[in-house]
Amino acid sequence: MLTGVGQHTKVAALAVALSVLALLVPRAACAQGGAVPTATSGAAAARLGTAPLRVWHRTRGYGEETSETALGTHWVLPAWGGQVFVDGQLRAGLSDHDLSTNVGLGYRWMSEGANGHPRILGASVWYDGEDTNLDNWINQIGVSFERLGPSLDMRLNANIPLEDLQVSDQSAFGTTLYRDNVLAVNQTNGGDVPLRVVDFEMAPRVLDLNVWVYGGGYQMDGEDVSELGAKAGVRGYVVNDVVVDVGLTDDDLFGTTTTFQVIWTPGRTAPGCSDWSHRLADRMREQVYRNMYVATRQISVESTPALTYPTSGDEVRVVHVDSAAAAGGDGTFEAPLNSLADVQANSQPGDIVLVHGGSSFTGDAVVMQDGQRLLGEGGGELHSVVTQELLEINLPETSTGAQAAAVPVIANAPGDAITLDAGNNLRYSQQTLEISNLEIDGGARGIATVNGIGDIDVNRVSVSNTTGHGMELTPLDEMLNSGTTRGRMFVFVDEVVFDNVGGDDVHIDGTSAEATQLGAIRVGNYASTNGNGTGIALVNPQRQSLVGNIDWDGGTTGVGMLLVQDATDASPVTMTGTNTITGGTSATPDTAGYGIRFENSAGQHNVNGTTITDTGGDSIQFAGGTAFMDFVGRIEQANDASVVSVSNHSIGILNFDELTLGVGVISATNGDGIQLSNADGSYQFNDHVELNGGDAGVDVVNDSGGVVILADAAITNPTGTAVRVDSSLPSFSYTGSITTNTSRPVELTNNTGGGFAYTDGGTAGILSTGQGILVQGNSGGDNRFLGAVDLQTGSTDAVQITGNSDGLTQFEELDILTGDGKGFTATNNGDHTVAVVNNGNTIETGTGVGLELNDVTVASEGIRFDRVSVDGATNGITADRVRTGAVIIGAQGSTAGDGGTIQNTTGDGVVISKTTQISLNNMTITGTGGSGVNYAVDATAGSRLILTGNAISDATDATVALRTSAAAAEANINVTGNTIDNSNNLEAIVATFSGASGNTVNLLMQDNTLTNNSGSAATVDIAVGDDTTLNATVGGSAAADGNTITNNSGATGQPFVMDTGSATATARLNLNNNTGVGSTADAFVLTETLGTFTVEDLANVDANNTGGVSVGAGIANDPGGIPTP
Repeated sequence: MLTGVGQHTKVAALAVALSVLALLVPRAACAQGGAVPTATSGAAAARLGTAPLRVWHRTRGYGEETSETALGTHWVLPAWGGQVFVDGQLRAGLSDHDLSTNVGLGYRWMSEGANGHPRILGASVWYDGEDTNLDNWINQIGVSFERLGPSLDMRLNANIPLEDLQVSDQSAFGTTLYRDNVLAVNQTNGGDVPLRVVDFEMAPRVLDLNVWVYGGGYQMDGEDVSELGAKAGVRGYVVNDVVVDVGLTDDDLFGTTTTFQVIWTPGRTAPGCSDWSHRLADRMREQVYRNMYVATRQISVESTPALTYPTSGDEVRVVHVDSAAAAGGDGTFEAPLNSLADVQANSQPGDIVLVHGGSSFTGDAVVMQDGQRLLGEGGGELHSVVTQELLEINLPETSTGAQAAAVPVIANAPGDAITLDAGNNLRYSQQTLEISNLEIDGGARGIATVNGIGDIDVNRVSVSNTTGHGMELTPLDEMLNSGTTRGRMFVFVDEVVFDNVGGDDVHIDGTSAEATQLGAIRVGNYASTNGNGTGIALVNPQRQSLVGNIDWDGGTTGVGMLLVQDATDASPVTMTGTNTITGGTSATPDTAGYGIRFENSAGQHNVNGTTITDTGGDSIQFAGGTAFMDFVGRIEQANDASVVSVSNHSIGILNFDELTLGVGVISATNGDGIQLSNADGSYQFNDHVELNGGDAGVDVVNDSGGVVILADAAITNPTGTAVRVDSSLPSFSYTGSITTNTSRPVELTNNTGGGFAYTDGGTAGILSTGQGILVQGNSGGDNRFLGAVDLQTGSTDAVQITGNSDGLTQFEELDILTGDGKGFTATNNGDHTVAVVNNGNTIETGTGVGLELNDVTVASEGIRFDRVSVDGATNGITADRVRTGAVIIGAQGSTAGDGGTIQNTTGDGVVISKTTQISLNNMTITGTGGSGVNYAVDATAGSRLILTGNAISDATDATVALRTSAAAAEANINVTGNTIDNSNNLEAIVATFSGASGNTVNLLMQDNTLTNNSGSAATVDIAVGDDTTLNATVGGSAAADGNTITNNSGATGQPFVMDTGSATATARLNLNNNTGVGSTADAFVLTETLGTFTVEDLANVDANNTGGVSVGAGIANDPGGIPTP
């Protein structure tokens, strides 16, 4: 900053430098002479020009907030021998975009000086309006005097603001504090201090150029300001209508400021050459050079206003109570009360009653009014308040260290420690009454209502050693503005601790005579020990209740943790957070010692985050009602009580989910597990249930018709049946494992509908080394075993499905291992549908039949086994009167044997009769007492046989026997990729097709290796008989489709013979790419004894096969398009 003599010297030096610069400006531009209109005043002519517009831009000057651009006008009117002018403009700040204004009225006239030279004298009055960055509007009056001469100009300006300090609405807040009975704040506001400015200048002209060098000073005065400054600069016309001004100012308040401004008055002069020298008269309409802004400086303004509530605008009032205060206080911060009994008389509804840290009151009690907050200071706890000015803030300490002092104590109250004397005034009954950060020890009840409570928030409070309830609340009958009443009770209880309470810890009775009820209940962060009643009793709740973060230890005296009695659809209860429930009395386990009990209740209830351990009575009880519940937690039971008991319950849905991932929801090592009797709701156990000990299983009995879901369960070695459904009609879904070593894993008997669905959920599934699964005597019902079932039942049958009507029984992932017992039997089921679906199902038996199907309807999904192995039974597989769906064996294999091995049977390996569809794949069938496969169809329904990839050999009869007869309407037979051998001088394949009325057989034989050793029996012998049409494709268009047929007997053995032996027989044959190996001249012998025999591409049939083809008389060419199965 420049100061003193040095300051003025440097300003003068700058002026000289700017003058020299001006002399270097080239002469040019348009002239101000010519045909410009003139007006005569005195001895001189003033050139008025034609345009009133002016554009003015300047950078920031001293006391100015921003650079500005102005758009203005200057109007001139001849009068009184001179000129009156009106000047006005709007200014826009470049950094804040605020708009300001100037309006001026002045008079100029020509005069002669003492030396006889002409001069212009002028005076003007101005109004300036300034919009500041702080959004203050400042008004200013200015006066200007000027003398404009041929060689020297002089100016004097004075600006006088009309306002003093202007404080902005924009506030900065500091710390909060208490004063009197209010909560206040240290506040800082920005302020604009307008400055009175008087400035003067002298401006000599540089030679005869339109350039002036100026210098002068200015005086600023305002609130705590009186400052002198200096200025210097140069201004001049670059062209006739553009003025440029560069100036320098310096003072101790604003420092050194360089200002640049340019003024453009378009259309001021006419075109034409100029000598660059204005006459004095030309300057009559020149703008007045003055500070066109209000000079200001910015300051900070400090205050301590009371904070207010955002909704009402009322001040935040605080009543102070301190047990160590002097007597006679009035509750102000400066004079606190020293007794709680004085609060009611010294406070108003809605006040904060602040009990100072470290206070202790014995034999004292407090009565609270509507909307008050009773707050204890100390224990490191904070309290907040929402204000209009600061939003939510924490209350400050009453003294240094007070927040770290002991929590205030109310001991041995003469009655109830805290009485809620609520009124029914609408304004205050809807404000929450709060009790926070206090200890209550002794007395009758800790907190109690007189006439009910509308809104209450109890937090960070401990209650111990009371003779009655720790907290007892009832609803308020609230009077509305309309004159009507309604019940109201909003309860918020948080961070509370109870010990040795004589009654219930929290007893809330929502009973009210009012028809309209409004409210909600929330109890959270609750801990209780040594109780003598119920932890939280919600009796007749009227609206939603939320309970969370509970720690209840009932010891041996607690009645129960949570009782919900007579709840309705409008009063759901939700338990959330982390909840621990332990112990309780075992005196009356059906009604007490519970973790949670719902009694005659309705509505939707949610229990989350809850662990219930070894309760004295049944852990969760539902007695009557229609309630719904979602439980997320864990129940452990080692006592002789149920985990879940439901009786006489209907409609409601009970969901059970685990609390910790992978831990499970139920674990019982004693008791009787899950008991559902006359249960018609929905009972869903969605996570792991572990029942291991005693008779812990699942029983659904006594006409239960609800939904039962165990989504992940494990039942291990119960003394009785693991899962028993009897004389009921539930929809029962079980996922998980069942392990039994003596009893049945599942028994479904005498049910009248519903169904049972089992999945293993990735566990070991059902494993029984005792008895098998029994499905018997049911009328209807959909029973699905969709997970892994491993039955190792020895001498007992593994699966028995018998004597059922309607409905379905289905298995997936079924593994059967028996000795003498049968593997899978489904008999006498009429229209009861049976299915074994998906891949991986297996049967392995010793002398028991592996798969026995008799009078069975197969589902559209089929009966599928990847492998059936039998060693020594009468038959390996029997299928008789098997309707609708397909029986598929070994489809997932790739080589013979993958589909199982049937061996050493005393009869046929596989017996198929009257069966809609059966597929044998990748099996090994050997050492059979009859045929390996005996297929005989005589029913009117269509039938399909598929043999793919099998190895069939060592049969006593023809290895594969294919027969249709009687009323078999259509048979589709596909023999592909098999190795079939007969070493007992019989056919590898013998096919005899006949019928009663228009039977059709579609036969496909491809890619087979067929061998035998008989001189009298062909390897393949196909005979078409009465009323039968055979569409046969043997081989195919590709080489890989061809069969290799070999007769190893010697000279007379034939590989392939086919004959039509009846006048009503029709044979159509596509014989292509086959290889016949035998001792006869032709390997393939085709004979038309009777009937019709055609061969596709007859002319080339010999060439299309290897081994020679003998075509008998009467055989004709077939046009092609022979159907395939």
